[in-house]
Amino acid sequence: MTALNICVTDAVMKDPKLLAFNELQEGGKSEGLNLKKLADLKDDSKMFLHGSPDSFLQSMTADVGVDCKKALTMEENQLSIRDAVDIQRQAISGPDEDEETESMLTFACNRLSALLPPVVSLSFVPKDSEAWLT
Repeated sequence: MTALNICVTDAVMKDPKLLAFNELQEGGKSEGLNLKKLADLKDDSKMFLHGSPDSFLQSMTADVGVDCKKALTMEENQLSIRDAVDIQRQAISGPDEDEETESMLTFACNRLSALLPPVVSLSFVPKDSEAWLT
């Protein structure tokens, strides 16, 4: 039995007085005998082969707590693995930064070397070009 498969009948939903809270049907009086009987069941060791219902519920609650912690740990581990795989994927699929930098520097050097000879030759022409030619 779980919380997912427990339901309340339509009759009880329509008339909550159908719940047996009192042993005797006396309207308006609260004796609590049925509630006491339910409370006594928690210590009834005849219900389970080993132990009482109370110890069973305590054990089940502890197991649920442990399972919840395991689930949270597994989620954290899965997120870490997913992030690591994503980083590896991006490292492989993306351009190599060193290679890109080298290509940019090569292009810049080639471009500068194409521009430098005319600039160098213009900067060394004397003001009196006839004296320079002789």
